[in-house]
Amino acid sequence: AASSQNEVTAWFGPIEQSEQTLTASAFVAEALAHPDTFYLNLGDAYCRQRNDELAEAAYRRALIFNANAEAPRCIQP
Repeated sequence: AASSQNEVTAWFGPIEQSEQTLTASAFVAEALAHPDTFYLNLGDAYCRQRNDELAEAAYRRALIFNANAEAPRCIQP
């Protein structure tokens, strides 16, 4: 790496995945086993993107799979 002001040196090591990282097939299996949790997490991701419309739709979808699902974290009733 370099800049126009100063010489900068850096070493970038290999990318390492933690043991908790789900493989694609494990992610799908987890989503199928717990669709309510999947949709709650999806709603949270949409909230972080400030896409309230899609977040609300994901939270409503979670309620279809589990009427007692955890309350949405960013959408006000």
